[in-house]
Amino acid sequence: MPLPISVVIPYRNASATFGEALASVRSQTDAPAEIIVVDDASDDAERRHLEAVSGGLTVVRFAKRRGPGPARNAGVGVASESFVAFLDADDRWMPGKLRVQYRYMVAHPEVDVTHTGSVVSMRGGLEFARVDHRPPELTLPLALSEPQMTTPSVMLRRSTFLRLGGFDPAFRCTQDWELQIRMVQAGYRVRFIPLPLTWVRREGHDHHSADWRCFLAGHLRVLLKHRRSYVRAWGHRGWAHMLASELDRGGRRRGGWFGRGLGLPLRLGV
Repeated sequence: MPLPISVVIPYRNASATFGEALASVRSQTDAPAEIIVVDDASDDAERRHLEAVSGGLTVVRFAKRRGPGPARNAGVGVASESFVAFLDADDRWMPGKLRVQYRYMVAHPEVDVTHTGSVVSMRGGLEFARVDHRPPELTLPLALSEPQMTTPSVMLRRSTFLRLGGFDPAFRCTQDWELQIRMVQAGYRVRFIPLPLTWVRREGHDHHSADWRCFLAGHLRVLLKHRRSYVRAWGHRGWAHMLASELDRGGRRRGGWFGRGLGLPLRLGV
C-alpha cells in the first residue's frame, strides 16, 4: 500500500537528469501515493520530453518562469496527501528514504519536519557524504547561522507547510534558508536523520544559487528580513558581523578585485 506522501519535483529543461530522479522515486522501498511535477516554463522540446514520460504523474505547468520556490508551492497546493517530500529534477533518493522518514514521523508525532544526510556530487565525479555534522534538532540560533537543510532531503507535514505559507516567492535564491528560519520561529520541530539517504548534484546544473549575484542577494535578503531575530540572538554587532561574512562569501564566489572588496568589512573586523 502506498505511503500517504506527495512527492513534489520542480522541473525546468531537465530532460538530461529527470529520468534518474523519477526512477529513484519509483524504486522506493515503499511507494509514495502521488508524484507531482511542476514544469517551470520549460522550452518546447523539454516540455515534450516531460509529456512523453509523464504517465502516472500529476503535472502542473507554468506559462512563465517563476523559480523553484513558487514551483514547490504550486505542487504542495495540489497535493492530496498528509506528508510532502521535495526532490529536485537533477537529484535522487536512496531506496529506503521515504520509508525511514515516514516511520520516524509517525513514531514522533511532535516532529513537523525531517531532513536527512546526503551524498554530494561535486565537479569531476568527487562524492562525499554529509551525515554527522548536523544537530539532531534545529534551534533558532542554528537556523539563523546558515542553511541546515538540503531541500531534496526534506519531508514535512503538508499542514505545516500550508500554515507557514510555503516558500517566500520574493526569494529567487536562498528560499530554503529563509523557510527554515520561519519554521523554527513558528515553533515547529525539525529533526535530522543522520543517514545518507539523498544524493545531490552540486555542479553542471541550473541552480540560481550558482550565480554569485543571486546567491549574495538571497543571503542579504534573509539577513534583512529576519534582522530582529538576529539582533535578539546575537545583538547588533553580531548581526553586522553576519552581514560582513555574507558579503565576504559572495565576494569569494565573484572573485577578482571587486569580489575581494566585498569581503573588506570582514577583514576590517566588523
